[in-house]
Amino acid sequence: MPTEHEFKYVISLDLLQEQNEQQIASICQEVKDIQQGVICHGPGMYLRIRKCIQKQNVNWHMTFKLKDADRTIEIETPIEDRDGEDLWPRCYWSLSKTRYIYKKDEIFWEIDFFKSKNDVYFILAEAELPEEAPRPKKIPKFLRKFLLYEVPLTDDRFSNKRLGKIDYAKKMYAHLLKERIEENVK
Repeated sequence: MPTEHEFKYVISLDLLQEQNEQQIASICQEVKDIQQGVICHGPGMYLRIRKCIQKQNVNWHMTFKLKDADRTIEIETPIEDRDGEDLWPRCYWSLSKTRYIYKKDEIFWEIDFFKSKNDVYFILAEAELPEEAPRPKKIPKFLRKFLLYEVPLTDDRFSNKRLGKIDYAKKMYAHLLKERIEENVK
């Protein structure tokens, strides 16, 4: 089974003051609008449905995740449109985001803009690498100066499941921003 090995970075919303989403899209190789929801969950595991829209094409995926000791097992498979449409109403919560994919030095970066309607409320960049790979030496240049927080591998506060809760994500962002300001004052 594949092990999820993601390095996550919280990006300041100030990025959108310097660059709009069209400019970011022009830098990246791919853009997808994503809607995802959880069908069921239990201790340390959940089953989600994801609808990806890219250039008018729609693809559905089902993903099972299980936190087992020091690793997260992730199994993802495409599903038929009909199955996705039938399962979607069974989701007990959902989120929307736009994902920008940027490839640099053989690393695929996924930059997720979490959205409520059309307003971006959180930005998270991820680099998913093989299980034993170290953290990337640097993040893409267009994100670097907007880095707010490097998420430790063991920090579960930044899962999609949690960041999909808008109030939680906004409070987390405000907390990190406050910590950064206090750090700069010292």
